[in-house]
Amino acid sequence: MFLEPWLTPAVYRKNEVVHNFRRTPGRAISWIYVMRPRGSVAVWEIHWLVGTAADGVRHFVETEELSLFSTGEAIGAMRDAGLDVVHDTRGLHGYGAMVARAERWSADEIAAIHAALAN
Repeated sequence: MFLEPWLTPAVYRKNEVVHNFRRTPGRAISWIYVMRPRGSVAVWEIHWLVGTAADGVRHFVETEELSLFSTGEAIGAMRDAGLDVVHDTRGLHGYGAMVARAERWSADEIAAIHAALAN
């Protein structure tokens, strides 16, 4: 199993206003939300604007609720399930990554995982 946590409580950017915009031929899309936590859950009320020449501009709201787990909680849950876990503090995008399986990792395999994620 490969797990790359998107955000942990320690790095969650509470109350940050996020705005994104994408344009393709014939379409423009914008979405904005405020990163609000509710306990250990990240709640995003995302406001979308989608514009096309044919349909004009549409607005809709999507609510996402995502659990925030610490690295220790995620590793602990995998170990409780009987998995051997390798934790790389950087991962692919800087948030860390965990690689787990039922069989124990050898020292060479662990080194190869860290080397692969360093590139």
